[in-house]
Amino acid sequence: MRLCYLAAVLCALCAVSPVEAAPKVGVLYSSWSNASFKNEFDQHLKTLGWPSEKLHNREVAQWIGRLDEFDLIVATSVANYEQPQDMAPYKEAWLRFLERGGGILIVDASYDSVLDLWMSRLGPDFMLRTAGCAPYTKK
Repeated sequence: MRLCYLAAVLCALCAVSPVEAAPKVGVLYSSWSNASFKNEFDQHLKTLGWPSEKLHNREVAQWIGRLDEFDLIVATSVANYEQPQDMAPYKEAWLRFLERGGGILIVDASYDSVLDLWMSRLGPDFMLRTAGCAPYTKK
């Protein structure tokens, strides 16, 4: 169900007319649980006909200079969970990517490794936080 919803969101966010080139997608993943989420979007991207490339979070220094090759970065579940990378050194590259029209879709934003170590490092306009659900914070 969750993946069907995400596929619909992807379609709505990045609808492509027949004369436009399909967007190139970078799929960010981590090694958590033997990289079990690495292929989470393969079928959806294949159905859409969108070319994609897998980007391992711990190799960010190697691929960050290639962000201009992508139109969309999809962060899989637990994308920056194992061996979390601090994106502060790459802030300017991420901001250039967004300013030129690139998009970031984070499907699992409940970890500081995605919020504090990534999005919140891009500046005050990108500050994100998470907190426990009310049943866990109230008597």
